[in-house]
Amino acid sequence: MFGFFTVEALLKIIALGFLNTSLKRKAYMCDILNVLDLVLVIVHGFDVMMIQTKTEKTVSDKIIHGLLSVRVLRLLVPLS
Repeated sequence: MFGFFTVEALLKIIALGFLNTSLKRKAYMCDILNVLDLVLVIVHGFDVMMIQTKTEKTVSDKIIHGLLSVRVLRLLVPLS
């Protein structure tokens, strides 16, 4: 799933532009949900790297998994 979300974020950044470069369209970083997605992709990337480098769970692993659980908030947005 990490690869899917990474590709989605990269395609959106390419299509919309990272920062507001024109007044006609809204850039990627101007939407709070896109910012949330990007933060989660970065945190998940760190999680994947940590899993590959060590085998035992630490407090930082629990913190990262807690941050990744924020993805559920993304699913609740269409309900409002």
